Amino acid sequence: MLLFEKAKELLHYSENEQAQDEAIIDLLYLVMLSDKAIKLSEQDFVTDYVSSLDLPSKHSWEFYINAALPKVRTALQSQEKTEALLLDISDRLKHHNLRNLALEVVQELIQVDSTIAVEESALVEKIRQRFGF
Repeated sequence: MLLFEKAKELLHYSENEQAQDEAIIDLLYLVMLSDKAIKLSEQDFVTDYVSSLDLPSKHSWEFYINAALPKVRTALQSQEKTEALLLDISDRLKHHNLRNLALEVVQELIQVDSTIAVEESALVEKIRQRFGF
């Protein structure tokens, strides 16, 4: 859980930075759903990550997650929609350190279940490219 502590250090919270937290959540769900199989270990990882943020929010995180899931499912319907969501996420994660953190969290997520699906691997490569890594 050292990574979660790192997230707390990097995310000095303000109203504007809620968008950054939401971007990372979108990214986690995008990767988790990319192989069309939600594993309990992945869901637990995302839940633990969101809980570790322990940051104030205009809405509950559960409310945001319930809104994020349909958005991510829609984005996974086509390459163009996936690219559009990745661009949106990238725009919300402007700082290099936040992009690096997001990529580290994604890397942990895909390793949680000890199986990295082809779809997950391909999406992580797209994320690297979009983030400039």
